[in-house]
Amino acid sequence: TEENRPLQAEQGVAVSPNGSSQVVPLLAAPQLSEPQQGSQGWQTDLKPVSGADSYTVQIALDPEGSRVVRQFTIPSDQTVIPLRASGPGDHYAFVRAVDQYGLMGLNASLPFKGQLTLVSSTGTMILSQYGLPILLTDY
Repeated sequence: TEENRPLQAEQGVAVSPNGSSQVVPLLAAPQLSEPQQGSQGWQTDLKPVSGADSYTVQIALDPEGSRVVRQFTIPSDQTVIPLRASGPGDHYAFVRAVDQYGLMGLNASLPFKGQLTLVSSTGTMILSQYGLPILLTDY
């Protein structure tokens, strides 16, 4: 029967309010451009995924995505994703298409540079009185 069938790779289960369920394929990973510096900081262009109602974006400090520092949702008609860094250093964006059932599809990931910091003429990062790097703002 349908309810005893195990899920295969790249499948999910959509459950309706009345409790019925169906196995559905997960949406493909979005295609992302290389990060580029825009007027508001780093950004990437997204090639829309057929069947996506929205996209979930997570910003992490590690390539595995376990140290998430930001998460936000963008509408399916938005094709530019702002890559919002939380500070200096390497950051990683993880983007998933979300379907009509609210199921997230496969991950696309993209490394990008964090916020610029104030540095001395020797290249040493300048720290505030609290020991934190002084971040520069993109305009």
